[in-house]
Amino acid sequence: MTSSVAENATESQKGQRSAFRLARTAGLVSVVGTAAAALGFFRETSLALRFGATAQMDAYVAANFIPRLVTAIAGGSLIPGFMLIFIRHWESDKSQAWKFASAVLNWTAAVYLACSLVLAATASWWVSSVYPGYDSGTLATTVWISALLLPAAGFVILAGLLTGILNSIGSFGLPAFAPGIASAAVIVGVLAVRGDRALLVASVVTAFSFALQFLVQWPMARRAGARLFRWTFRAEGMREWLALSVPLIAYQAIAFGSAVIESRYASLLQAGTVASLGYAMRLYTVPGTVLAGPLATVAYPELSRHAANKNWNSLRSDLSNTLRMTLFLFVPAAACLVALSYPVTQLAFEHGAFDASATQTTSSALAFYSLGLVPSAIAVVALRGLYAVSDMRSSVWVETVSLALYALIAGWLARNYRVSGLALARSLGFLCTTILLIIVLQRRTQFLNGGRQWIRFVFKTSVPSLVLAAGTYWAVTTARGWLDGASVVERAFFVGVAVSLFGAAYLVLTSMLRLEETGTLISWVKRRVLGSGQVPTGCGR
Repeated sequence: MTSSVAENATESQKGQRSAFRLARTAGLVSVVGTAAAALGFFRETSLALRFGATAQMDAYVAANFIPRLVTAIAGGSLIPGFMLIFIRHWESDKSQAWKFASAVLNWTAAVYLACSLVLAATASWWVSSVYPGYDSGTLATTVWISALLLPAAGFVILAGLLTGILNSIGSFGLPAFAPGIASAAVIVGVLAVRGDRALLVASVVTAFSFALQFLVQWPMARRAGARLFRWTFRAEGMREWLALSVPLIAYQAIAFGSAVIESRYASLLQAGTVASLGYAMRLYTVPGTVLAGPLATVAYPELSRHAANKNWNSLRSDLSNTLRMTLFLFVPAAACLVALSYPVTQLAFEHGAFDASATQTTSSALAFYSLGLVPSAIAVVALRGLYAVSDMRSSVWVETVSLALYALIAGWLARNYRVSGLALARSLGFLCTTILLIIVLQRRTQFLNGGRQWIRFVFKTSVPSLVLAAGTYWAVTTARGWLDGASVVERAFFVGVAVSLFGAAYLVLTSMLRLEETGTLISWVKRRVLGSGQVPTGCGR
């Protein structure tokens, strides 16, 4: 009996130390990611200042759609399998790892170049198909911007593979900040030029920013010993990589089907709707970039190693810890963003050409997008868990079911509730995807042990978040008249105070409810800010 108790205690301590290491490393990545997200935020702010929610911005957003679609499909499908095989090679034969990476980069560059030329040549056809509501002038503008951006977007895919290499060998900082450097280039370009050339300059600088994400990571990869872009297209593991990637390409393509449907419906509404949804989606993705992205980035290499070594107990423990931390962070983040959607949109975009009407439309979309924030964050973790155990196929049928649901409800919601309906449909699609992914992951790994513990955990994170969100929404409603006439500084002060009070109150309430994640987070902050603090011993689950 004593031996069993000691073993359980040891396992518990190992799990707590693992959770703390995950939080510590993810926290460091989150700090860097926050800086990058801030620059991305200011990039969107500069675009809103210069172009507002207008037909010009509709064209810019539409022209970015296919590059964003292609890079997301490639990044979400090529990198997970690539990292699995690269890590395996790295731990046995580093020269073979570099040869494999070089072959993957060569094939990726060659195939994408060919695809981008075809897409650029057929831009007039697919632009009019995806955005049937655009007038001839907006369509023509979208076509020439697309022809400029499509070839350059290949650098984003190559940059993603470099990120996978650096993450696999334990380098997270610069890869997380590379998008921020690219955003800074766009900010400078957009704010430096006015008049008729502004859209042209913004498009050229955007194309340059794609290449910049690759160029800033290349020196670090070289210092790590990388010997890439050697003239080789063959390496051990290439066929396995393709076998792992093909299902993920299908998954990503299906997942973006909802974005295509949304764009079609949005183009049929009033001018500026596509831009408003784009602005709202940018704000919606900030918590994921700052919180979910770092957690998944740090957890995935370790999960892959556990699976490769058949260390299933450690894999289940790390999955459970990552999911708990995701819920702990994202439940209050979603509640806070819904409550503050109006002042956040005002603060971010209501300057220059972006008027109060655009704020109303964008904030409404943001509020309904934010309802899907928790499901989409959980989905990121669940996908990494499935990828770690080499299950690349389940996500395809899961996303197919979700897309079918979205297609059934999006049209009706758009006709009856316009922008808000489209955003709500996306959130319901995220929810469907997440439920199915968790069911599949549970069947594969059995990581959800202790049903009552999970119910208590969800209750202890949800109730404080909802109570605080209600109070925050009341404050926003009360201050609405003042906010409409307030300066940027005053709005920033209001949002800053509201977020700070929300976060502080949430930590106090969850500490009173004895959630160990509160202790983990506070301990990490002490270590980084005060240089003190110990690994938390836990407060009970």
